[in-house]
Amino acid sequence: MAGARHLGENIARTPALVIPTILGRHDGSGRPGLFDSVIQSAWSFMVALRSRGLGTVWTTMYLNEAPAVAELLELPDHVTQICLFPVAYTIGIDFTPTSRRYPAADIAYFDRYGRTKTPNGPAVVDEVDLKAKPDAVRAAIESLDTPPERWRFDVEQVPGGSRLRLHAPVDPDGDASTVMAEVRQTLEALAQQFKS
Repeated sequence: MAGARHLGENIARTPALVIPTILGRHDGSGRPGLFDSVIQSAWSFMVALRSRGLGTVWTTMYLNEAPAVAELLELPDHVTQICLFPVAYTIGIDFTPTSRRYPAADIAYFDRYGRTKTPNGPAVVDEVDLKAKPDAVRAAIESLDTPPERWRFDVEQVPGGSRLRLHAPVDPDGDASTVMAEVRQTLEALAQQFKS
C-alpha cells in the first residue's frame, strides 16, 4: 500500500510513461489469446529496462481512467490498453528480497484448486477479497460461531480493502472436498457481512 501511495504521489514526475496496447477488445469471455503476446513483450521490456539502470513497475490502477487516456492519446476504439509503466532511472541498485514471503503451502496448490501440502500433512486453502479494513475483518472472524480450532485465518491489507486467506488441515483419512466446502462456506458468510 505504501508503494502504491508513493507511486500515485510521484507518477507525474516520471520522465516517461509507457502504455503497452494490443489490437482488439477484451470481450470478457475468458478465452486466452488476446493478451498472450503483449504480456511477454511487456515483461521483456521491464527486464531490458533493468539491465540499463532504469526501473519501472507494472500498474493497472490507471485503467479506471482508460477512456480518458484513450481520448487524450487518440487511441482508436479497437485498441486495448494493457497497463502502464512509469519509467525512470532507479535511485539505487541495491535490491533485497522482500521481508514478507509466503510459504509455498500457503499460496501454491497441489493436484486441485485449494489443495496443498504442509509439513503437518494435507490441507486446503482458499481466499477472498473483502471491501473492509483488516481490523473489521478480524472482528468479523472473532464473531464466528467457533470455527475449527486448527483453522488459520490470514488477513492482509490490499488496495480497496482486505484479502482473507483461510487455511484448514485435512485429516489423513478425511475428505478434502468436504473441508474445502466448509472453508468456502465460511468465506462466503464473511463476505456477506461486507456486501454493500
